Amino acid sequence: MQDLGYDENDDDAQDRYDEYQTRARQLLIANTRNNLEENLEKAELGKHEVFIVSASVLYSLITNKGNKKTTPIDEASLIEAVLNAAHKRRYGTQKNHSTIVKDNMITDLSRLMLTT
Repeated sequence: MQDLGYDENDDDAQDRYDEYQTRARQLLIANTRNNLEENLEKAELGKHEVFIVSASVLYSLITNKGNKKTTPIDEASLIEAVLNAAHKRRYGTQKNHSTIVKDNMITDLSRLMLTT
């Protein structure tokens, strides 16, 4: 936020705290994604799905406890990818009862993401 000109001693900046915070978060996410993409390219690893996550947000999503003020980034996508990979490894692509359970878990996690 300071890189964007935020000064906690400036009254005008205090009035626009949320604006500074939102913009700083957007820049952090964009810069992190760009940096990861560049590093993967330099290492000749090709494109990979990468998730930006916070341990405290994952904890609050999974246990429904913890910091509700923290806004998730890719936590729900990570959990969905893990569930999909586990399901595919165990059951292949065939639809069965476990798919219904997995889909319900993803729906519940998505609902949690929208309410936090």
